[in-house]
Amino acid sequence: MLIYNQTFDIYHCAFRILLSLSVLPEKEYPIGFIRLIDFYVLFPHMVSEVRLPAKYKSLKSRLKSSQNSYNDIPSPKRLFNDLYNIQIQCINFLSSLGLIDRVKVIEKKILKSNTDIPSDIAELIENEISNNETLIQIINSLCEIPYGGTNGLKSRTGLMEYRYDVD
Repeated sequence: MLIYNQTFDIYHCAFRILLSLSVLPEKEYPIGFIRLIDFYVLFPHMVSEVRLPAKYKSLKSRLKSSQNSYNDIPSPKRLFNDLYNIQIQCINFLSSLGLIDRVKVIEKKILKSNTDIPSDIAELIENEISNNETLIQIINSLCEIPYGGTNGLKSRTGLMEYRYDVD
């Protein structure tokens, strides 16, 4: 029996990254930041495990209450690391299509380009944005947290090394 899993689907990853870039303010982001956002778009219930600032307590509790035993991930850090190759391939794919800036990718950053997203994909993204308010809140709340440092997103998630970051 063949079972589809969106976790390691490069096209689903492309959709998630384009969705995230459509919601985030237009600026350049470190690739690691986009990888973290992608992980939490893929597994929104896992945000309940992140040390979020107090102002996001209601979001965190709402996500914790929606969690069920079928969503459990044995090792989030391992899964996050396993996603690395798919995410990097996807970023290179989006870069080759001109949807993100190629020069910035070489600099290990992501910047959405001025190239229009194909209309059918743009429509799917708009539907997801309008129908999934919680997901948009997750992206926006994670965006407000600095990326690096001892109190940054890397530290708060526990998914990436942060001890050697320059604050």
